[in-house]
Amino acid sequence: MDIHNLFRHWTYRIFAPGTLVREQYEAFRTVLAADTRAHDLMAELEEIVAHRRRMDMAAAAALCRELTEAVGNMVEGLTRIAPLENLSLKEVFRKIEFYLSLRLAPPEYPFTPPYTVFLNEPQANDQTLTGGKAAQLAELVSRMGAPVPRGFVITTRAFHYFLEDNDLKERLREGLRALDLSSYASLEAVSQDIIQWIRAAPVPPEVQEAVEQCRKALWGDTDHSLQVSVRSSAVGEDGELSFAGQFSSVLDVAPDDILDAYREVISSKYTPSALFYRVHHGLFDLEQPMAVLVQEMIAGRTSGVLYTRDPSGGDDQTMTVHAVIGAGEFLVSGAVNASLYVLGRGTDTAILARPSNHEELLNDEQLRELAGWGTRIETARDYPQDIEWCQAGDGSLHLLQARPLVSAPPPDPQEETAAALPPDCEVLLQGCECAAPGMGAGPVFVLERDADLAAVPDGAVLVSRYSRPHYAALLGRLAGLVTERGSKAGHLASIAREFQLPFLARAEGATTRLHSGRMVTVDARGGRVVAGNIVPAAQPAPSADSDFIHSPFMRSMHQLLALISPLRLLDPESPGFQPENCRSLHDLIRYIHEQAVRAMFSLSTSKGRVGRGSKKILSALPIQLYLLDVGGAVPPECEALTELPAAQLCSRPLAAIWQGLSDPTLSWAGPQHFAWGDFSSIVDGGGLLAPDAPSLASYAIASGEYCNINIRFGYHFTLVEALCGEQASVNYCNFRFTGGGGRAEGKALRLLFLQGVLEGLGFLVTSKGDLIDGRLKEVDCAELHPRLVSLGRLLGVTRLMDMHLSEAEQVAGLVADFLANRPLDIEHA
Repeated sequence: MDIHNLFRHWTYRIFAPGTLVREQYEAFRTVLAADTRAHDLMAELEEIVAHRRRMDMAAAAALCRELTEAVGNMVEGLTRIAPLENLSLKEVFRKIEFYLSLRLAPPEYPFTPPYTVFLNEPQANDQTLTGGKAAQLAELVSRMGAPVPRGFVITTRAFHYFLEDNDLKERLREGLRALDLSSYASLEAVSQDIIQWIRAAPVPPEVQEAVEQCRKALWGDTDHSLQVSVRSSAVGEDGELSFAGQFSSVLDVAPDDILDAYREVISSKYTPSALFYRVHHGLFDLEQPMAVLVQEMIAGRTSGVLYTRDPSGGDDQTMTVHAVIGAGEFLVSGAVNASLYVLGRGTDTAILARPSNHEELLNDEQLRELAGWGTRIETARDYPQDIEWCQAGDGSLHLLQARPLVSAPPPDPQEETAAALPPDCEVLLQGCECAAPGMGAGPVFVLERDADLAAVPDGAVLVSRYSRPHYAALLGRLAGLVTERGSKAGHLASIAREFQLPFLARAEGATTRLHSGRMVTVDARGGRVVAGNIVPAAQPAPSADSDFIHSPFMRSMHQLLALISPLRLLDPESPGFQPENCRSLHDLIRYIHEQAVRAMFSLSTSKGRVGRGSKKILSALPIQLYLLDVGGAVPPECEALTELPAAQLCSRPLAAIWQGLSDPTLSWAGPQHFAWGDFSSIVDGGGLLAPDAPSLASYAIASGEYCNINIRFGYHFTLVEALCGEQASVNYCNFRFTGGGGRAEGKALRLLFLQGVLEGLGFLVTSKGDLIDGRLKEVDCAELHPRLVSLGRLLGVTRLMDMHLSEAEQVAGLVADFLANRPLDIEHA
């Protein structure tokens, strides 16, 4: 229980009721502002799930924390307005907040040794410790004795220790919060900051020592000509998702430079394309820690890639070998075109096709040795393989990487149909290599330099000289991809197949023959680019959403929304409409808003005298109205006055209501307005109160944008509460009418009239006995103002209506006249 808040409330209530009302009003404004913010945030979180919006979990978590803060402000505001009625509210909020915080808390990762593991150790097979690439190579060594270069792994625990020791985890979360996947400029900006932080951070001494011990154990101190490769091995890499080419490899590294190369590789986890790839697939940052593989560098005479099946989804009975002179990095990075061999899958491994340029880089024996390893690995893993290899100067074969092959789906019948082009179709390019199948149409964007990547529009066909892996950051927004170099063996081709994006490689002359802005269709299986859009209308757009729906990000969002979105508190009149029954933030939002409005509304219904500091409103109308200004309802020069001319009112809603009350068509003739409900208090010390006694008056609480007014007319009273500000989403008007001194039939007919008018003005109306409530919300101030004027007129025309109405047929005509702004002749209706 908040004793301090209760004591403050009762002190003001007894000694300074005017101050209490102002405090309550300020708290109410806090509730309204926080309510708007909470609804906006809740809607944004729900939209992320409904529209499957990609974002880093750090950004989604930040939205959840902002939502929790907004609801906390609502809780605080309501306990200031009505502390006695909401004693348990804070405890309920803290409980829901606690469960949310458990969902949002990042898991703890071990950062204790081992910081290094030799590739031939049993521990190296543990992907959570050594990452995907290293674990798969370790398995080849331990299970098959495959020819894998010697090396060791700097583990994922070293990565976590690196972040922990340099206080980088919170900085990473802050950086990733700002990531906008739809903007390449945002990807670049976030990437640049994070890479800078990592490159500038020192490697912890314990990790340095472990690396040095492994280096000495493998290679000693004598061979100063030794060079190593330092390559990525993130958790999840080379698994169901390839991450092909998204992380760095540093080749020809001297032993003294291993730690610098280590920082370069782990920082590549945050390149624009790597960030895009991870977030696009709904993966969490620290659940993909980076291990680093350090191996003896093999000076490759020939290098390349072996696919044990056709990655384009075509012929399933062949293997393909892509080979280049020197390091294979030039091939997979798309910098050069490869020599292609096609091998049969039989026991004799027939050579079905050789390079068309007659450049024989591998003889038949070497091809069969390579195919033999491919077959063995595929059989052991029961899945087609994508194997990187190199051949040393002495002719020996070395396997550098083996991962599941990312294959395209089988040909679509729509694509087969499209093979027959329309007779008037203009073929712009043909004879290109299908790196990733499919059809897509869009305007051409010729990329002259990488600095222009941020300018590539959504839905474009990207045309470039090179097939670079970092173009992956754009693949989710493209209609197609055409490059002059590269092949289906490149890293970018693997990613394009994952994204089901049509990709043509070896498209000679593409950057000169295709012009930016021209609409073209990429027919990848046909190996061509044609003018215009010939994609079949029935062809569905490729989508990776089916995988994203089941991603860690989406699973986590559904768990969070279970504590945020469900609304169980539906009926404010139900006995169960209590804080103890709130099970979600939405329940709390609903409860607090409803109770805050009721509490402010009750200010006008409470018995007692007008508060100190109020001003009497002066006008020609026979209405005793006292105003309590809580900020902005009166001009500054009138703040010290005790009486205020009605023309000086600055409150938008109150001035509008008064405008309606002052309508010249209204007649104020007839009996004086007398509050018979106060008759028992009239006798005071043996005499009568004056007719203008404040206890018999109407009164209002108002600011520049808000008013809460109680108009007492003889036997009935009317309450109007309204907020009329610049923000339509928080504007509202509540109307309540009760009482009456006429015949029961007349009172019932007046309620029918009120209901007809209020519904005609757009209010949601409910009635019970002689009480009628109308609610209007989320309206622009320009729309609310004339409705408030109409409510003022309504107060004037209904004051004695119950004494004159006798037939139900009268009501419809009166409602129509009122809504048409025609004068009402109630006595002769």
